Amino acid sequence: MTNWTYGDRSRVMRVPFGVAYGSDKNQVREAALAAAHSVKGVIIDEQHPVAVFLKRFGDSSLDFEIGVWVGAELVTKPARTISRVLWALEEELTKRGIEIPNPQRDLNIRSAPVSLRIERADAGQQPAQP
Repeated sequence: MTNWTYGDRSRVMRVPFGVAYGSDKNQVREAALAAAHSVKGVIIDEQHPVAVFLKRFGDSSLDFEIGVWVGAELVTKPARTISRVLWALEEELTKRGIEIPNPQRDLNIRSAPVSLRIERADAGQQPAQP
């Protein structure tokens, strides 16, 4: 067992988030920093800097992580704290026009062993008589 707050009532919390491919990474970083500054209870000073990392190239997104230090007010409420950080992140990303993507898949059909026939739903119906 690890006691993250032994001797100190603050700790770092890491919050993952993703943005659309093609997003400006510097704008994402600025949005994350602004979000961290807007969350009450986040500690930001020389000993407790906000860290923003590009973690990986995900299936549908550039995956980032923000690390924020929180004090006694938030340290015992990790779910609420993560929610506050994500809430602020979404607001800052939206303000800057940075998209939070939905998973996407491309379907490529190489060959169809069976011929497909597409019919209109109204095919075969008689036109209305005046």
